[in-house]
Parts: sequence; structure tokens; C-alpha cells
Amino acid sequence: MKWNLIFVIIILLFFIEFAQAQLPPVFSSNRSAGVKSTPTVRRYLSPVQVLWKTVNADHNIINEQRLLLLGNGHADLGNKDRCILKSDSKIHPALLLDFGKELYQDNTG
Repeated sequence: MKWNLIFVIIILLFFIEFAQAQLPPVFSSNRSAGVKSTPTVRRYLSPVQVLWKTVNADHNIINEQRLLLLGNGHADLGNKDRCILKSDSKIHPALLLDFGKELYQDNTG
């Protein structure tokens, strides 16, 4: 009975160790160094550049470069350097982020 329990624990530890999610194959292996992992199968991938932002919204988009820094996977609500998008009656700011590779492929057509 004791050996059965030890065997089951070893098998579970084996599966936990090798059941980790990976980045999609389009990413090179050196890109994995900048990825933060959690005990679950989630991966947090930081964008590499801001491709586009709302025109004439420089006063409404504050600190967008902060989004390009390596994060820890959690919301940082206390940081003074967070990115802020401020809407007003004339401008509704937006950003388009580039993650370095196309993450979605439509293979239907």
C-alpha cells in the first residue's frame, strides 16, 4: 500500500513537471527568456513595440512605453509610471501593440 502511494506521487510529479505550456512555434527560443510563467499553463508575453496610437492624442496617452517593459503578470495599480489613456469629449485614445509575431493564423481559406 505504501509503495502504491509513493508510485502515484512520483507519477504526479512527473506530469506536473512536463505539463507546462510553451510559446507558439513561431517564436524563437531566445524569446522565451522574456516570458513570465505562473504555476498554471499561462504565459505572459510583453509587446515589443507600439505600432500605432491615436493621432493628436499625445496629452491623452501617458507613458505608453511602460507597456513594453517586462511585467510580472499582475496588475500594477500602485505604480506611478503606469500607462494611462485619458478620454475626453473629442479624443478617445487607443494603442495598437506588436508582439513580434502574428499570434493568430486563419487556416480556413
